[in-house]
Amino acid sequence: MPTTRDALRRRALRLTQSAGTEVYLLSLSPTDLLAIAGVTPDGNEAPEDLLGTDQSAAGRHVAEIRRGLESDDAIMLTAIVLALSPEVRFRSSRGPDVSDGLATSGMIEIPLRTRAGRKPARVLDGFHRLLALSGRKGIDFAVPVSAVVSDDPAVIRQLFDRIHSTHPLPVGFAERLLPSRAVPISPRIAAQDLPGAVCEWLNDDADSPFHQLIGPPDAGKATSRFPVSRAALRDIIADSVSSPYGALFPYRNIAGGETDVDGLCRALHTFWAAVQSVFPGAWGRPAKKSRLMHPVGIRIMGRLMNRVLPAVDLAAEDRLEQASRELKKIQPLCRWTSGLWEPLDGLAWDELENTTRHVDLVSNYLIRAYLTK
Repeated sequence: MPTTRDALRRRALRLTQSAGTEVYLLSLSPTDLLAIAGVTPDGNEAPEDLLGTDQSAAGRHVAEIRRGLESDDAIMLTAIVLALSPEVRFRSSRGPDVSDGLATSGMIEIPLRTRAGRKPARVLDGFHRLLALSGRKGIDFAVPVSAVVSDDPAVIRQLFDRIHSTHPLPVGFAERLLPSRAVPISPRIAAQDLPGAVCEWLNDDADSPFHQLIGPPDAGKATSRFPVSRAALRDIIADSVSSPYGALFPYRNIAGGETDVDGLCRALHTFWAAVQSVFPGAWGRPAKKSRLMHPVGIRIMGRLMNRVLPAVDLAAEDRLEQASRELKKIQPLCRWTSGLWEPLDGLAWDELENTTRHVDLVSNYLIRAYLTK
């Protein structure tokens, strides 16, 4: 059956293995596979992310695979292994002999995007083959696929480790590819460790507006895959926690050395989810295309956060709506992706840089406008 606008439907075999775990065998064209399969948790991987650290050697390997796939007698026997979203659906075929006790034939329906807006499949094995297929001429090649249904980070990590136990991937490769699960932060965490731990939580929590957008700790700068600078976000958290004028200052008990972690994380989540809601076209994009995601935008909005959050009842069910209403007061003045900051000597949106002067200039402008609304 053809692909619809919302889903991919293909013949498949459902295998009988462990109770509660769905395993499927099917074939997909390269176009199908690239449409549904993401390598990284956010599905926005770049080719260099698939090649690992020794890109020259891996690149030659990919080129060799691609030449083989483009030959007239191309054969691919080794299946690409996927972890599928639980949002997939399987319908058994009708009639006799649809199952032999080991496998059941039917139709699998795979959404092109999950309800969270992500690709519904993650590649667990076959990264180089996927990259080779992305450049293959022709779309009528049947790619063998083996798939397990799970979006549990622990299960995916376990499967990943089993698959690559005999041929380990480059150091750090798994951390870039696999989803993380947010780790609770201890209320007794040291003050100097709090900003970094909160950044980690914001990046790993599936409901966070920063989910999988923050660069790794060792990253020198933001990238297209990780548009948010960890250093910039860490700095605004540290400033807000340490300054008596900061919105996060009340959550840190200096005398007792404890932090109301739940309250602090709720405050951050509320404000930045509101930023995401009020500026959807600027959120999650590479810094070159959105100055909101650039370190300068993070620092500017971090200062505005200290003014906005005191006006929001963070214990209320509608706290996100409250924060969004506050931010809409300055929304028309912002030029994150296009235009000129007209009251600021016509500063072009992409001329905004992460300098003290620009941060002061724009944050003061927005704060003044916010306070007079």
